[in-house]
Amino acid sequence: MGRAHADYAVLAPPEHSNTRRLRRVQLLKRVLDCLISALALAAAALALHGIDSTSKLPFKTFAPPSLSSAIIFFGGPSPPPVRGFLLCTVGAWLVGAAITTASPLFGPDNDTRAILSAATLLFYFKMSGEFFVPTFGLASALLAAQAAPVTAGPLQALRFLVSPWLAGHCALYAAAAVASRLRRQARVRLKRWEVQLGLRAGGALGRERDLRSIFARFDTSGNGFLEAGELKYALKAATGLEPSLEDCETLISMIDTDGDHVLALHEFVQLVTEEDLSERALSEAAKRAFSGGTGSLSGVPEPTRSLPSRGND
Repeated sequence: MGRAHADYAVLAPPEHSNTRRLRRVQLLKRVLDCLISALALAAAALALHGIDSTSKLPFKTFAPPSLSSAIIFFGGPSPPPVRGFLLCTVGAWLVGAAITTASPLFGPDNDTRAILSAATLLFYFKMSGEFFVPTFGLASALLAAQAAPVTAGPLQALRFLVSPWLAGHCALYAAAAVASRLRRQARVRLKRWEVQLGLRAGGALGRERDLRSIFARFDTSGNGFLEAGELKYALKAATGLEPSLEDCETLISMIDTDGDHVLALHEFVQLVTEEDLSERALSEAAKRAFSGGTGSLSGVPEPTRSLPSRGND
């Protein structure tokens, strides 16, 4: 009985081991993404603060209230659209400048001015349809007693808006855009590893029949190819993972050899079975993914192109 049990242990597929490895990769991907975001934010903010400390520039680039915006810039997969920030910045500056000008009406009560500023900004946010809440820090800076010498009068308030507010935010936004590309590159490489381990944990790796079945089920257009949206659900069904559409587009670019922005069956099998990409594939993926050419799905193949035969896989 003991020998039979030992033989079974040797012959049993290492699914539990692959499941543990999959969980570690998922955790690594999350930790790495968070770490890159946090380090990039800290590096950008400290660089701006250091530049101001040297007084080499005729204007300031860093203000503590901008850190709230920096968390938004660096926190998402990519920085949010600039339009919301600009509209809310205009509103926050107008509110802060107006209430600062009317300060004699409120006397020394700074709390009342802050409350009125928040209420007015909420009205503005709702009317404009944009909610970039960290811009309240601009209004608060204009209202703060310690900022009064810097922002006394409309002209000084305008200078504060240009520098350090807008100048610092431009630098932080650019740094966040660069960091998002690095995060995406790391995330997609780990995602491919995650996909392979997920299929191994589910016992599908190496069974071409299962891969063909998955491919056929999610080829909803019936043209013999998987687009990014179809690949997203195919991977979810096969592995339980939920890659983003952006990640699927980049995965396609990493494995797509003919540049048609879709996956044929043999490319799908290659994606989920090969351990590593060649240096050429990585080079092409970097060019397409990070030079502005990623994500185009316009090259949809003609319906006459058929699913590759088993012999061609």
